[in-house]
Amino acid sequence: MYKVLIPSAGLGTRLGEFSKNLNKALVQVDNKPVISHVIEKFPKHIEIVIALGHKADSLKQYLLSAHSDRNITIVNISNYCGDGSGLGLTILKCKEHLQSPFIFCPNDTLILEEIPEPTKNWLGYSVVD
Repeated sequence: MYKVLIPSAGLGTRLGEFSKNLNKALVQVDNKPVISHVIEKFPKHIEIVIALGHKADSLKQYLLSAHSDRNITIVNISNYCGDGSGLGLTILKCKEHLQSPFIFCPNDTLILEEIPEPTKNWLGYSVVD
């Protein structure tokens, strides 16, 4: 069985005003927060580990309400900005929940294709316009 890691702790500064008062995972795409598009790409029985930091409370409330039928593990990242922060630290803080094969999926990445179950190491990429 595999898991999914969705890091959602950062400030989302590249989104400017959109993420100033909102975790970027809650930015709407087609009338739905982008993180819901990500979560819904995976089967309901898969554990999804979500790292929270910036504006964590609102994102956590949303996840518990909108995805109560999912197996979601929340990992709080207290050092999500400033010295020593970053994606590497976030993944390290999630380590105890990722002791099996997992798919790393950023919270702002819309996936159009079906995602294969990880039976071996693989890397997906896409051109960004």
